[in-house]
Amino acid sequence: MRAFWEETNLKKRREMAQDQFPVILILRGTEDLWLWHRGFLTLQCLQLEEYHFLKDLAHLYALKKHMGVLIPNGLLQAEAEARLEKVAENNDKETEEAARGLIQNLFYGNTQDSSVLDRAMKHAACLYEDELHRWTQVLRKSEGITDEEWCKVCVIVLGGISPRKGHAAYQYFERLCGVNDHDPVERKKNRRLFYFENPDMEPDAAVDRMIQLELERTCYQMGQGDVLREHVAEHLDLKCGKRLKCLPEKVE
Repeated sequence: MRAFWEETNLKKRREMAQDQFPVILILRGTEDLWLWHRGFLTLQCLQLEEYHFLKDLAHLYALKKHMGVLIPNGLLQAEAEARLEKVAENNDKETEEAARGLIQNLFYGNTQDSSVLDRAMKHAACLYEDELHRWTQVLRKSEGITDEEWCKVCVIVLGGISPRKGHAAYQYFERLCGVNDHDPVERKKNRRLFYFENPDMEPDAAVDRMIQLELERTCYQMGQGDVLREHVAEHLDLKCGKRLKCLPEKVE
């Protein structure tokens, strides 16, 4: 019976994916962007060398300013200078200026001017969001996705545990989907954004999990809680004599 249930459930999930979610974007980590279009996956890796350069420098800056770590010269400085030279060769003036300010602060002086970090992170934000948007649109056009399909696009972000508020990619996808994922009412009614705390999950598995959540929400009335909810409460009330004031809601 269990095997039949699992096989049938999987079949229904796949049918539901084809019918209701023709287009799904999956971002794994910061740069692996997948497009799932009617069962077929296409991968595009974002080009984020300059972005990562600025973030690496910012991490060293945080060690110095907030943890009192003395940043050693030598190999770290040589690496930073080499990466800066490469940026200069590419004629990327904005990244060069932002990086140079942090390098000067880290290796050539003791001042900790926070405006140096702010300028660098502002530019890093622009680099990341522009690159994410560029390749999202490239994938859309290269796969011939219609406007009707694109209006139904869903997004899965595969990231680390306990993501920080204001996640860079999530902010972009909120605007792409035109939904406020922080509004519990809207989220329950029109769920199009998903964050799974697993940066190593395979895209197919991520799509399966998303579809399972939606299947439960729409078909099994997930909002009413677990199917055993009331019966478990009744049994435990009798066994331990401790009645809860209200039954716990199922966490979505």
